[in-house]
Amino acid sequence: MVALLITVLVFVSLARTDGFLVYSLDDPYIHLSLAETILQGGYGVNQGEYASPSSSIIYPFLLAGALVIGPDNWMPLALNVIPMLAASWILAGVYWRYAVDTSVQSSVMVAIFALPFLIYSLNMVALPMTGMEHPLHVLASLWIMIGVIAIAHGHGASWMLLGGIVLAPLVRFEGLALSLAALVALVACGHVRQALFAGGMLAVLLAIYVVFMTNLGLPVLPSSVMSKSAIAETAVDNGFAGLLTTFKDTIWLGIARRAGGLLLIAFALITLALSGTSTSREGTVIGMVAGFAIFAHLLAGDYGWFGRYEIYVVSVALVALIYLYGPWLRTETDRIWFRIIGTAALILAVAVPYLRVQNDSANASENIFAQQYQMHRFSTEFFPYPVAINDLGYVSYQNDIHVLDLWGLGSEEARKTNRRGSFEVDAIRSLTSQSASIYAMIYQKLFNEAVPPEWCRIATLNTPKVTAASGEVDFYLIALDQEAEMQAALAAFAPTLPDVASLDVYDCPGGA
Repeated sequence: MVALLITVLVFVSLARTDGFLVYSLDDPYIHLSLAETILQGGYGVNQGEYASPSSSIIYPFLLAGALVIGPDNWMPLALNVIPMLAASWILAGVYWRYAVDTSVQSSVMVAIFALPFLIYSLNMVALPMTGMEHPLHVLASLWIMIGVIAIAHGHGASWMLLGGIVLAPLVRFEGLALSLAALVALVACGHVRQALFAGGMLAVLLAIYVVFMTNLGLPVLPSSVMSKSAIAETAVDNGFAGLLTTFKDTIWLGIARRAGGLLLIAFALITLALSGTSTSREGTVIGMVAGFAIFAHLLAGDYGWFGRYEIYVVSVALVALIYLYGPWLRTETDRIWFRIIGTAALILAVAVPYLRVQNDSANASENIFAQQYQMHRFSTEFFPYPVAINDLGYVSYQNDIHVLDLWGLGSEEARKTNRRGSFEVDAIRSLTSQSASIYAMIYQKLFNEAVPPEWCRIATLNTPKVTAASGEVDFYLIALDQEAEMQAALAAFAPTLPDVASLDVYDCPGGA
């Protein structure tokens, strides 16, 4: 079912993008751009300029290896679909094993209703089309959970458990909490040597990464993490002063969101199960591992961004809840419809936001095609000069010309200068001067009054707005002596735009 639904979504998306595969976010093109630079012996989006724009330690290197063996644009999809299919298989297996009694008709009927909804509870259809590392993170998290279930029942530590412990933090930094909890579970279940092996391997790999970043003159955490995480930025830039306040704000903001509220409910249900006298030792181990991961995400995690940030911990919560409350679904009872409706309602509560994401996914691909891909075409085919942008991704991908990321994901200097979007005119002017940017393509609304007044707004690209931060991209000419050439480029560019996009062109005041 998952494979079929993903295939349908890919074909629907292709129909919206003239048969050209475009992901539902601009972010995977950051990874692709970094992967290209890695293959050229650098690390960043511009050759010879070090930056850490990726939110994952290992994913850009996996992409770099994939680019060597396959077509560039399709490799992120392949690296997403395979883990997602494996994750769907594991989750269905956990549900069938711990929540279904095949000899009880009502239990089987509940499963028939519940399993399809589980597909959407982990955003399994739309997530691969984001082209990001999140399906691999979900898979690593599920490896850990089924491995913890195994050791809790007295079995040996599997390669899945040890591999998941090492892999999860390398895929996403949030995975560290689950890995640490699993290491404690290994020790508690008597697998001390395996815990030392997996923990030592993870420590060595993280140490290598820290040394690598330090030698490049970069912070330990990537720019993308610090640009989007108040906690990460506070810890790296300002030490640990004020972290308690930031933790408190993160918890309250998270609970106010649907996903955060549901995670809080899951944490409460797990705590309730663990407080019961009938909970087994096995259930205690599993519940405590999952509970720690959920608490850590409530404390410092993020949500949303097209249904991807919290999805790994949702998978952890689902496995724990299925295991702890599965016996209730396995028992025979006359109240079958109560259980069917109750189970479906609980899973739907998790799945509904991701159903919306799936519904928007093809439109999102069209959005990226109409906006970021067209900006890429303009910067590489029509006006190939150094450019300043605020939405790093497709513009830097397959582009050998310098791209200045004013937001700071692709430029550590820009990130420090404009911390969390606090743009100033002099800072913008200085950054574009140092990078010799000829023009800029930016969301004007993000900069308020920070756009240097001497810049000429020469065009506006109008597109749909789904996953893009704005439906309008303003083109500013910085080197005013090149107005004639840019006007000619814009005139040639406008007729090539897709039907859902349009270009308004203006004259520069006092220009030729």
